[in-house]
Amino acid sequence: MSTGLPKRFDPRRLAAQDGGSGGTLAGEIETTLMPRLREALAGEEPATASFSLRAFRDEAERLVIEGRVNATLACKCQR
Repeated sequence: MSTGLPKRFDPRRLAAQDGGSGGTLAGEIETTLMPRLREALAGEEPATASFSLRAFRDEAERLVIEGRVNATLACKCQR
């Protein structure tokens, strides 16, 4: 598991991992690195979001990238 999201990665190489069944890139990223999200947060306390990206090939050999992000955040009311 990595600790942060790399600026670049090769999805084809990730999909070829584990004998072609695909690979996962996962870790945590600080909300300070996400300025648009940061604007919506209540308070100045930094938070982290966990992420995972999975690259694999489907039955038709198309490259597929699945992504998930998980975070608990206090946001400002947008009313």
